Amino acid sequence: MDSEVRTVLSVEDIDHPRTKRPKREVRIQMESANASIGTLVDEFYRVAFRKKIYRTIDELQSDLDGWVWVKEYNETRPPRGRWCYGKTPMQTFLDALPAHSGDDDHAFRCIATT
Repeated sequence: MDSEVRTVLSVEDIDHPRTKRPKREVRIQMESANASIGTLVDEFYRVAFRKKIYRTIDELQSDLDGWVWVKEYNETRPPRGRWCYGKTPMQTFLDALPAHSGDDDHAFRCIATT
């Protein structure tokens, strides 16, 4: 850190701790997530925004929901996540939903699976 920065921090009584570098496993997970987001941007958003002007978020969400890659990514691809334990991401999500009683449970699961 630059000496001028250290001086200002000490004068203003600001603590500037350094964070530890994440473990290798965490870095791999972060890189995987970033790659997935990059794929989504490259394969959907850049193409969609060239073809259509979206007036509402719902319109954009409708097109994204109809995109085949999202369904394949969440429901049929081989699991790579640490906490999926051999299940797809969607099945892991559904299994993690809190147990409700009555009609609320059915409505909640219907929303989650659409």
